[in-house]
Amino acid sequence: MTRSNLLKFIAPWVLGLVTLSACAQVTDSRPDVHSGQLYDFCVETGNGNVPIQVELAITQSQRARGLMYRENVPLGQGMLFIYERPRVLGFWMLNTLVALDIAYINSQNRIVQVGHMEPCENNYCPAFESDVPVAQALEMASGEFARLGIQVGATVSRGVCND
Repeated sequence: MTRSNLLKFIAPWVLGLVTLSACAQVTDSRPDVHSGQLYDFCVETGNGNVPIQVELAITQSQRARGLMYRENVPLGQGMLFIYERPRVLGFWMLNTLVALDIAYINSQNRIVQVGHMEPCENNYCPAFESDVPVAQALEMASGEFARLGIQVGATVSRGVCND
């Protein structure tokens, strides 16, 4: 086989492999639960605006994993679980190593319920359910809501706080 014929034979295969490799590089644009990517949010409380940073849990697998296996949740940080439509939500603490505060947020971005959740060490963990259908839930380290003044009636919005 001549060099010219060899190149004509190999070129389509090389082009195909390069294309396949490029396609393999494409990933889901939604952030991974444990990517560490933080987003600025603002909680508008009765005492002023409170800046927080959250990881987003958008996909089913991200929401299922949540803050499991984390040894700590830094101050001012947490995870925001986002759902396509309002529903009664239930969270449990299996494989979650730290106590958490949880806020249930309605479709108008208003906190309608807050609670406290303790780690669970067996498969019979209680579910912490929202009293009404909600679109989002915010989890932060235990005590953060009290420290930051986050309570029922506060609103949560994406972006930095405007003073």
